[in-house]
Formats: sequence, structure tokens, C-alpha cells
Amino acid sequence: MPSPGKPFSVRLDAEAIDALETVAQGRMTHGEAIRIALLEAAKSRRDLAEAIRRAAADPADRDEMRRIRELMDDLAAPWPD
Repeated sequence: MPSPGKPFSVRLDAEAIDALETVAQGRMTHGEAIRIALLEAAKSRRDLAEAIRRAAADPADRDEMRRIRELMDDLAAPWPD
């Protein structure tokens, strides 16, 4: 039988309570909604970190980033007198 998990308490402000109600949508307990939201947030961050790693490892992306930096440097150059 799976462990019931570790109890955890948190104080929520009005915005967080509204978000919790949106996630729960009356179809699950607040505990279930918090668990789902945490898991989804963690997955989203892992996915974003992986996308950043892939972009940083891709030579074409690195070249594009270099060209953009050069363009931005040119645009930021002092205006001629």
C-alpha cells in the first residue's frame, strides 16, 4: 500500500486561494489540487530547462543568438554626433 505522504501546511493569500479553486474546480480535494499543481509546475520547469539546454547545445541556435547579440550591440551603439 502506498505511503499517505507527508503532511504539509501553507498559508494562502486571496490570489492563491482563487488559483487553488481554479485547479480543483470542485472535482478534487484541495490536497489533490495542490499536488497536481506542484507536479505540473515542476514538469514545466524541467521542460523549460531541457529546452534551454537543447538550444544552448544547438550550433544553429548559438549562431542565431550570436547574430542577434551583434544586431543588438549595433543598435545600442552611440549615435554619431
